[in-house]
Parts: sequence; C-alpha cells; structure tokens
Amino acid sequence: MNSIPYEIGPDGGIELVLKEPNSLNVIPEKSWYKGTNRRNPRCDDWGNKALGGRYRIFDNFETTTRAKYDGDDNHLQATPDVVRMKVSSRHLILAAKLFCIMLTCPYAESFSTSSQSGVRQISTTSWDAKALAIVLDIIHGRLNLIPKDVGLSLLTRIATIVDYYEFHESMRLIKDKWLKETREILFQQIHLITARIH
Repeated sequence: MNSIPYEIGPDGGIELVLKEPNSLNVIPEKSWYKGTNRRNPRCDDWGNKALGGRYRIFDNFETTTRAKYDGDDNHLQATPDVVRMKVSSRHLILAAKLFCIMLTCPYAESFSTSSQSGVRQISTTSWDAKALAIVLDIIHGRLNLIPKDVGLSLLTRIATIVDYYEFHESMRLIKDKWLKETREILFQQIHLITARIH
C-alpha cells in the first residue's frame, strides 16, 4: 500500500488516515463542446494556481506523473492509496462538534491505535488531499503556510470539507480573502466563455 505522511500537529496524538484520496467527484465532469465528450481545456482549471511549499507533496495526486523506477522512464507513478496526517486532538475538538463527540465520548477507546506509537487513528475517505491539508493547517493556526489565494475548484473542495465537518468558525479569517480573489478569477472566466459564445 502506497502511503504519504503529512505532519501538522506532531504532538497531537491523532493520525487522520485519508483513504482513497481525491476520489470524491465534487466538481462533476461537464462537456463544454456540443455533441462531444471533450472538455474545453481553457475552462478546466478555473484559475487554479500551482501550490508550492509543503503542499507539493500532493502534486502527484492530481495527475499521473512519470517517475524513474528501476531505470524505466516510462513507469507511471501511481496515486497513493492513503495519506496519513498527524494532527492535534485538541485543535480538532475545538474546531468541530463532530470531533468533540468522537474524541471525548465514552466510546473513544474504540478507535484503532497504531501499535508502534500509541497514536489514535481516525479514518476518512475520498476527500481532496490538498484541500484537507489546507483546512487542517488553518485549524492548527498555521496561517503563514496556507496559500494566499486559491482557484475556484480548490475552493470548492475546501468548502465541501468545511461544510461536512462544520469547520465554519475556524475558516472565518481566511475565507473573505479567498472569496474576493476567486470572484475576480470567476468573472474573468465567465467573460472569456461569453466572448466565445458571441
């Protein structure tokens, strides 16, 4: 099983295990050309910019990348099956009622623990790995690490996670800036699309 580690809260005691990363189809496929299954490549990204720094670890999740493997340049690097994010239980408890209930209820002992470290594991499935990492960085107060602006598709994936786990309060500081940047990008994209129609 191919796995990627991502550390947010090193002393947190929780390992959030993201299984089948990037498999949730938040933004449905849409054909932009009449009568064909092809997409308009100019509209695919909706202004997403490549993210650097600590988020580069997730770059191979978005598209299959070529990597050298046993001297074979044509070996395709597979998307990892699991992302293991080490996080702080205190931050999760403060950020969302769901985690408060999960981590403080009488049945909290039922979580699996990693035999080597005694770290409790919480499993989740299908989320966009980069979006989940950004949300967790914000919850842990690592605001200097997050991107200054995000494109519409990444913002949509972030919003889906925020809405599901009810992290709205934690996102208040950054959402207005992101929405302002995204509105500008969206208006530019709409202008390009309507210009092609006329």
